[in-house]
Amino acid sequence: MTVRFRNPFLGNYIGIIGAIIVIGIFLSFASPYFLKANNFVNIGNQIAINLIIAVGMTLVITSGGIDLSVGANVALTGIVVALYFSSAGDDPYMIFLGLLLGVMVGSGIGLVNGVIINRLNVTVIGYKWDADIHYVPSWMEIVVTLTILFIEIWIFRWIVRRLPVLREPPGWAKEHE
Repeated sequence: MTVRFRNPFLGNYIGIIGAIIVIGIFLSFASPYFLKANNFVNIGNQIAINLIIAVGMTLVITSGGIDLSVGANVALTGIVVALYFSSAGDDPYMIFLGLLLGVMVGSGIGLVNGVIINRLNVTVIGYKWDADIHYVPSWMEIVVTLTILFIEIWIFRWIVRRLPVLREPPGWAKEHE
């Protein structure tokens, strides 16, 4: 009989956490900049968009759906916000409105996906907790989200080809020297 150590708080993730700690110790000796506050701020800035996408996709997948158009949604939302900031001033209220515009555009595209898939009865198979067969996204959901993806890519390319963003960065975005 084999006895396995299982931490009640970490479960099966203790090996992964141990590997991350070993890599962190190695990198702290390999580079003098690894444990600096600027490095952690930089890492946080770089993973912020992926964290937001992961939270949204977690909600979609745990509800039994699938959305393949997330990357195109991020690109289209990003170009809309970039165009807004290229014409907006340096007023803090304009910055807030730009961020609000980004949330509204991204949420609006997600709402269109949700309405088409759920309210227009595009799904053919539903999730039943007590059934032997669990939910598998239907081919119709995949086709709908791929169609939305191609529409978003087409709109993105249309905007990028016809309305280039050419402007000096605003004062709040310039690096301090």
